[in-house]
Amino acid sequence: ADFNSLDIPDYSDIDISRYPYLGYCGSISCPYQCSFCNVVSYFGKFRRKDVTRMADDMQRLYRIYSRQVFYFSDNMVNPFIFELAEECLKRDKAVYWSAYLKVDTYGCEPANTMRWRRGGFYHARLGVDSGSQRVLDMMDKRITQAQSKAMIMGLAHAGIKTTTYWLVGHPGETEEDFQQTLDFLSECK
Repeated sequence: ADFNSLDIPDYSDIDISRYPYLGYCGSISCPYQCSFCNVVSYFGKFRRKDVTRMADDMQRLYRIYSRQVFYFSDNMVNPFIFELAEECLKRDKAVYWSAYLKVDTYGCEPANTMRWRRGGFYHARLGVDSGSQRVLDMMDKRITQAQSKAMIMGLAHAGIKTTTYWLVGHPGETEEDFQQTLDFLSECK
């Protein structure tokens, strides 16, 4: 099926009063291929909805279910976060959204994270994964420790709540690598 043709989720059989937010999905799979992840193998090629459609869907869900907070179940929203924030800013009703992110250079810039926040992005679930550059390289993350730290700071500066995700025990990880991760966690908290 064409991913863009899928209708909004139907929550009519669920007691929505028990939930503070609604789930939403704007994309399937991932454009990256980190060594520890099976998402691309499982879901295939990365596909996403048009961002205008995403923003319209959230507005429609807000009108139907009276919930303005959304939890994106996407593997990450990096490929369209700028566009989605801009589209949300154009709408008459404010919506707020939580989503997974991959550390990247764009998130290191406070001006970018501030724009995302103005567009409703209030909670980042950030895949930092390791405090050891050697392990990050083995994972094929294509990021640096410095980028991870800068992105955490950029998100905090914008007032975006941030949950970080870490992997321990990657094949080839040593005790020294693990200690670097613990040290990095302490430094970033």
